[in-house]
Amino acid sequence: MKRTAWTLTFAAAAIAMAATTASAQTLKAEVPFPFNVSGARMQAGSYSVKWNNNPQMIEIYGVDTHRGALAMPQSADRPVGARNVDAVLTFACTEGHCVLASVRDNAANVYNFPAGKKTSETHIATVILKSDRTE
Repeated sequence: MKRTAWTLTFAAAAIAMAATTASAQTLKAEVPFPFNVSGARMQAGSYSVKWNNNPQMIEIYGVDTHRGALAMPQSADRPVGARNVDAVLTFACTEGHCVLASVRDNAANVYNFPAGKKTSETHIATVILKSDRTE
């Protein structure tokens, strides 16, 4: 009886781990300008963008600089009729200072971050995320 309970517990843990791993997604971006994310200053360059749906955290890691930041979305917009779209990083840029404003995944879910006060000088810059083939 103990052996069966142990086997079932181990199987449940393995299934939970597989589900968590399956929900993780990593994409790559080439950001041509410096930006801020969660208070961290990031330089222009190649970035790995990874998130896991439980809990919702997005990791942005500089491939060139080996420096990263974790960002927790302030809100998320979940579309009613999800469709496949390009994943993108969206930045709010004012006077040469850019802040990560949102991340959209391939299922059209949009994760919004605090990007400060927008003015008439603020413009939006987007960077397309590509699939990371090294996974």
